[in-house]
Amino acid sequence: MFDGDVSPEVARSVRAAGVVAVDTETSGLDWRADQLQLSQLFTPQTGPVFIRNVTGHPSALAEVLGDPGVLKVFHFAPFDLRFLEAGWDVRVSAAACTKAASKILQPTLPAHEHSVQPLLRRTIGVEMSKGSVRTSDWGAGDLSAPGQACGDGCRVRGRHGGSWFVPAYE
Repeated sequence: MFDGDVSPEVARSVRAAGVVAVDTETSGLDWRADQLQLSQLFTPQTGPVFIRNVTGHPSALAEVLGDPGVLKVFHFAPFDLRFLEAGWDVRVSAAACTKAASKILQPTLPAHEHSVQPLLRRTIGVEMSKGSVRTSDWGAGDLSAPGQACGDGCRVRGRHGGSWFVPAYE
């Protein structure tokens, strides 16, 4: 867990990996009014990396996410990209979106089939359950409660030890 920004070592490791799964957790759905509270990165080299309590511009994170040599894989990238730019002034290059790719490759599927759980089940056979409670306090001082320190990406990755956003995109 990093407060404010990632370390130079993590930034180097993400660059060396060449591809990173990225997810954000927010206080709501409106990038103009709500807050970006936590961002997650995952590569096999780094494992899950959490960034929160950002009060300014996280320059090391911004450099990695802006690096065109590193592919950033999101699920529903427009949401995450808006919050990253509005909340932390981070502009992302070389972004891929599993939801958009699903819609392009399988346009006849019903809309709900492009959500993260059915997409992972359909493309790589991974079952994921978010449970019935769909809100968390990502700004809480202690994120150690079960499920509190993991968003979509970590819930899937934790049990299987790998980033599933990237294989789902591929």
